[in-house]
Amino acid sequence: LQSTTETLECVVNQADTTVDKLKTVSDFIASAKLIGVDQVFLPSNVQSDIDQIGIRINSSASVLAEKTVDNSDDIRDLLDSVRVALITTAAIMLLLTFLGFLFSIFGMQFLVYILVIVGWTLVAGTFILCGTFFFSIMSLEILVSLWIFGCTAPLLIQL
Repeated sequence: LQSTTETLECVVNQADTTVDKLKTVSDFIASAKLIGVDQVFLPSNVQSDIDQIGIRINSSASVLAEKTVDNSDDIRDLLDSVRVALITTAAIMLLLTFLGFLFSIFGMQFLVYILVIVGWTLVAGTFILCGTFFFSIMSLEILVSLWIFGCTAPLLIQL
C-alpha cells in the first residue's frame, strides 16, 4: 500500500505542476496582449481573442486541479477501505483459528467443521479483496503511465 500511496502522491504533484505551468502560460498570454512596437499595439479583436484564450487556459487549470483533488480523495478512500477490510479479515481468520483449536481440544467436531467452512469463505473473500486492491493499483499505474508518456490533460480528466 505504501508504494501505491507514493505513486498517487507523484501523480498529484505532477498535476499540481501542470496547473502551475498552465497558470504561468496564462499570465504570459495576458502580458502578450500588451505588446506594442513604436506605439502600435495589437488590435482590440486580437486582444479579446487573447483574453478568451487566457480564460480557457485558466478554466482548464481549475478543472484539472479540481479533478485531481477529487480523484486523489477517491483513490485514498478506496485504499483505506481495502486496507481496513484486509486487516479485519486477517483478524477474524486468526480468531477462527484459535476457536477451531479450542473446539478441537474439547472434541466439538461439528463446530470445527463449521469453522473450516467459514474460514474457507473468508479466504475466498480475501482473494476477492486482494483482486480489488490489485485492480486499483493497476488503474493507478495505467494513469501514471499515461501521464508519463504525454497524454493531454483532458484525456486524464476523463479517466
